[in-house]
Parts: sequence; C-alpha cells; structure tokens
Amino acid sequence: MSPSSSTSPVRRAVAADIAGMSESLRRAFGDDPFYDWVLPAGAHREAALRGFFRLLLTQLSDQLQETYTTSGLAGSAVWLAPGKHQLSWWRQLRLVPSFTQVVGLGGIRRGLRIISHMDALHASVMTAPHYTLSLLGVEPSAQRQGLGRQLLQPILDRCDDERIPAYVDTAKADNVPFYERVGFDLQTEAQHPEFPTFWCMTRTPR
Repeated sequence: MSPSSSTSPVRRAVAADIAGMSESLRRAFGDDPFYDWVLPAGAHREAALRGFFRLLLTQLSDQLQETYTTSGLAGSAVWLAPGKHQLSWWRQLRLVPSFTQVVGLGGIRRGLRIISHMDALHASVMTAPHYTLSLLGVEPSAQRQGLGRQLLQPILDRCDDERIPAYVDTAKADNVPFYERVGFDLQTEAQHPEFPTFWCMTRTPR
C-alpha cells in the first residue's frame, strides 16, 4: 500500500508532535547498541533517552518536511535532505550545554566520539548528494506490521523521482534484512574495538 493512500496512517510531522515522538522513539531504541554505548543502563536512562530525542527533534525542526510519523505517533522516520546530514560546527557547539544537561558529561563525551566515528564511515561510503535516514523508530507493540516501510515510503518515492540515492547506518544486525527489502544495499560492516559494529547501507534510485 502506498503511503499516499487515504488509508495510510503516515503523515508529515509537525512541531506539536515532538513530545509524543520522543516518547515512542525512547521505547523503540531502548535496546539499540548505539544508545546502549552512549547511555549505559542506569536509573535515569529512560529520561535521558526521552530528553535526547526531544532535543534532537527540536533542533531538526527545520527538517520536518522530511520527517514522517503516524496519527498515533507510534513511529517516526527522520530524514535529512541532501547537504544537511551534518550540523555546522557552530551549531553543534551551541548544542553541547543542552545535551550535556540531558545525558550528562559522560554521555556527551561518548556521543561526540561515536558520532565522529559514524561521520567518517558515512563520508567513506557516500560522496554524492543524497538523503540520509537519521532515525527510524517504531513502538515495540507496533513493529513487524509494515509501519516502518510505510514511514519510509514518502522519501523513498522522492528519491526515485529526483534520482537521488539514500544512506542509512544501523548498529543492529537484525535491521539489515529490513533495509534490504526496501532497496538498500549493504556497503560495509564496520567493526571497531571500541564502538558497536555499524552496517552502512545505500539505496540507488529506482
């Protein structure tokens, strides 16, 4: 079913959705190796994850034309348009105090290190203009029902219409077959002695 269908639950996100999206993303990424590494288990982990996603979505609010959710906010797909997959150094610097308040000094240090590693992987795999799938998360209770694919479809269709490739990386091996089913090809399995393994994937427009 195409997400453009009137029966699709998928719609563009708006600023008023950010709080609810943050909560569902917190549940969706509760067992993700990336977030396990940045925010180890502890009494405040759930609140830190929720706050992290809320800050991130707020900072990306100018990208909501490329962000999709559902009427019940059960899932979210956050894309970055070509040329916007990295924040400027000045903008990153301005965000450090806010993120430190949410995830702590240890979390911000770990986050900066692993994001630098991920950025290097990204740059080594994809050099042409492209869309970047920054986040795809679906509530555990709504997973394996086709919602993830529906959330991706609007931008995948745009990629095909504009003849622009797409990029995604994931720290969960179980996600690789899903992304392959929507047209992504595995480019590298990046192992590192310090960080989680990342699978970097690209999609050629159809």
